[in-house]
Amino acid sequence: MTDPRCTPEKRGLTAVEVVAATLLASLLMVAMLGVLRGLKAQEAALEVRRPIPSWQRTLDGVLEHDLANSRTFSLTPTSLTLNGFAGRDSGVATWQPAAITYQVLTDGERNWLVRQVGAHHELVLA
Repeated sequence: MTDPRCTPEKRGLTAVEVVAATLLASLLMVAMLGVLRGLKAQEAALEVRRPIPSWQRTLDGVLEHDLANSRTFSLTPTSLTLNGFAGRDSGVATWQPAAITYQVLTDGERNWLVRQVGAHHELVLA
C-alpha cells in the first residue's frame, strides 16, 4: 500500500485537457466571428438605406486631406485655420506650404462653410 504523502504531485496538463481547452477556444472564436459577421451585415444594410449626399462626401474627402497634411492649426469662434502642405490646385494636391481657412458665414438664416486657401475662395460647401 502506498502512502498518499509519497506520491508525486501532478504538474502540467494532460492531453485531454489540452484538446478540451483548444476545442472550447475554437468554439468561442466561431461564435465571435458569427456576431461580427452579423454586425457587419447590419451596418451594410444601414448604409444602403441611408445614402450619403454627394456634398457630404466631398466635404469629408477635402477635410480629411487637409487635416492629414496640416502641421498646425488655430481656432477662432467662427473659423479654423490649418497650416501645412495641404494646398490644392483645381482639386489636385500641390504639396506646397499653404494656409487653409474654414470659416462659417451667415447669410440671413443660412450658414455657409467656406474653404479659403491664401486669399482665394476655393470651395463653398453648404
